[in-house]
Amino acid sequence: MTDGASTNRTFANMLFTGNPINTNWVFQDIYFHQHSMCFIQDIMHVFKKIRNNIESSKLKNKTGPGRYLLLNERCIVWEHWEECFKFNFQSGFSVHNKLSEEHINLTPSSKMRNELAIQVLNKDMLYLMKTYQRTLQNPENLASSIELLENTSQLVDIFSTINQPIASLHDKKFETLDNVNKFFLSWENDVDKSIMHVSSKNLITSETRTDINSSIVGFVSLCKLFLTGQNCINPGYLNSDIIENLFGQQRGLRNGMNTNPTLAQYGPANTAIILGQCTVSNKSNSSNRASFFSATTPCPLNTTRNKSQRSKRRGIRL
Repeated sequence: MTDGASTNRTFANMLFTGNPINTNWVFQDIYFHQHSMCFIQDIMHVFKKIRNNIESSKLKNKTGPGRYLLLNERCIVWEHWEECFKFNFQSGFSVHNKLSEEHINLTPSSKMRNELAIQVLNKDMLYLMKTYQRTLQNPENLASSIELLENTSQLVDIFSTINQPIASLHDKKFETLDNVNKFFLSWENDVDKSIMHVSSKNLITSETRTDINSSIVGFVSLCKLFLTGQNCINPGYLNSDIIENLFGQQRGLRNGMNTNPTLAQYGPANTAIILGQCTVSNKSNSSNRASFFSATTPCPLNTTRNKSQRSKRRGIRL
């Protein structure tokens, strides 16, 4: 599992002899050919990429016509989300309780936070946009944005809920994932075949499209390999939040925001993270969803250092 960095894409090309889509993102272990492995893009990074593609989709920019997404001959632009945000607080009773200015006016820092991307692509956002659509004189303007949200909200529901394990290949979630994957493939084919529009301006980026396919098809392939006997898999935990949380603590809690700690710094900091620090870092983009490690003590050992965090202490597990 990786994010969409260029180095990781190069690594993926080394693992597959041809197009990985043709092999459903499954490759053979080069040391043990009877062992199959799956290459899966981190779905949380995919959500951020989809949101970023929408955020950069505008009918107009400072220099003239903008780059905008087009689905079924209707535009998908960030202005639709901005209008819904204003409508959300218009009556004093919000439809989407978690929507805030931070979700709409993005900064380089907020673009990295998983939860902000999830909350503008989930069912709450879908319900808000449908509610706003009913107040418009021309509701068809939002039809394509709503269709996109209908698909992204299903992905969010599957991969962001930690209490819905899958124990059988007959689970209805696989049908949902197949339909979502077909939606993105159909969207790509429609724009590619269009004479009037081009994928570079009217479609999400090719990297994002590939990552969506990897996340969905790769996960299904993993389930086909893994779901035998009494096994089960929880899609809500299929992400790299735990690793990013560890790195966030390494950089922010012990080493003075040092992005490249030495070996002498890294080892003792790991011990401090495991035994002496809260296991959740607010400095990583995984927020407070990632939880790992366990010690017999219910709170940090170094109490003098963490007096200010006394109210936030919580049990931890390994």
